[in-house]
Amino acid sequence: CIYGVKGAAVVFGTSGIINTVKKIFAQQQPARIGPNYRIASKIQMVSGYSPDNNNATEYVDLALVSFDGGLPQGYEAAQFLNQANTLKSLQAGSPVVLAGYGITSKEERDSKSKTGPDSSGTLRQVTVAMNQLGPRKIDLVFQGQTNRTACSGDSGGPAMVAVNNQVYVIGVASRSDCVTSSIYTWVPREKVQSLVSSASSAL
Repeated sequence: CIYGVKGAAVVFGTSGIINTVKKIFAQQQPARIGPNYRIASKIQMVSGYSPDNNNATEYVDLALVSFDGGLPQGYEAAQFLNQANTLKSLQAGSPVVLAGYGITSKEERDSKSKTGPDSSGTLRQVTVAMNQLGPRKIDLVFQGQTNRTACSGDSGGPAMVAVNNQVYVIGVASRSDCVTSSIYTWVPREKVQSLVSSASSAL
């Protein structure tokens, strides 16, 4: 969803997301830092990604969005598990929580005649099971109950596990059938550190 995007806002909150974004970009020159948003200062795609990858079995569907102003009060940076501990957690059958602001069904996604507001813009979460790790160890595939999975608008949202009462992000939403199966790009701590280091050196 970030491919080719020149400008973006990072919005903090659990309600009114869509209206907040509309208000930000309705201004000719919005403030770069607001009480519940930050205008992105840089968007960096992971090397090698393009829309043509959508037909590939696995590809790194990640981008790093930078912004000034730090996190608003009450927010804290996400924590990431390293590769070894992620695999241990998943092999142990730990429940995985998916969260996002997307729509709620394949029917809504495929509808050609939307007449009213869609169901996106509300934070929701579901608990799913790990199905498989892709052969190239890029994709995490999660299986849920019917209509209890990620869907359009959830892209970039987290897949999370709890280890010793600490919540960790293990994946970022990439694509889904909107019915039972979702594919997330694996983001072990090592990958995150590499991305941040690469972005810092490019500044």
